[in-house]
Amino acid sequence: MSETLGKVDKPSSEQFNNKKKLYIVPLLFSSDKAPQEFKDMFVKYWQDAQEQLSKIEKLLGVPKHIFHEAISDNSEKNLSTLQRLNSGSYPIIQKEIERGAELQILEDHQLILASTDWERFMMLGIASEEVARIASENYVQTTKHRYEVMSQNIIKTLKENEAGLLFLREYQYLQLTSEIEIFNIAPPILDDINKWLRDRAYVTQQEASEASEEKEEKS
Repeated sequence: MSETLGKVDKPSSEQFNNKKKLYIVPLLFSSDKAPQEFKDMFVKYWQDAQEQLSKIEKLLGVPKHIFHEAISDNSEKNLSTLQRLNSGSYPIIQKEIERGAELQILEDHQLILASTDWERFMMLGIASEEVARIASENYVQTTKHRYEVMSQNIIKTLKENEAGLLFLREYQYLQLTSEIEIFNIAPPILDDINKWLRDRAYVTQQEASEASEEKEEKS
């Protein structure tokens, strides 16, 4: 069962007694070089996410476990690393930890490295179709394995009547058991952000294509 906060009727807390609960917040990043328009939407997104999370916590309980993309060990440096990533998740995590939540291992470090390397390799622009196929297949398989590890770490960590909080960019590939009730935190502005990113990617692609055609004409 998956609930999207703000888009469905308020769930009754009694129906989730003794259940395992996972609150999922789509992970969003920004940077100092980002356009101001995006920065404004970024701030609004995380403010709304915090408000929605607070509402569901009052209804169903605060999380005992926190899972965050790229966290693959129990190092004390993880919090400072998350802060440097420039994601709005950090202040939320800091607040939850102060209330007793624990940051848990979500990923396997070697799978993160492999997935990132295959992705970089494909972005280089591969001339050989065979090599491109091999790179694509390995990226898909590595990413699939990566999500399997995430899923298993969440399943084995969450206990009966506990809540967990997950920050992940793409969470639809998780394979969780039916005994875990999913609650998606979905600030309305996320739709505007995704549209802005798609439009931005299209413009960038068009500019690259035009530059390539101009270069061919001059050669």
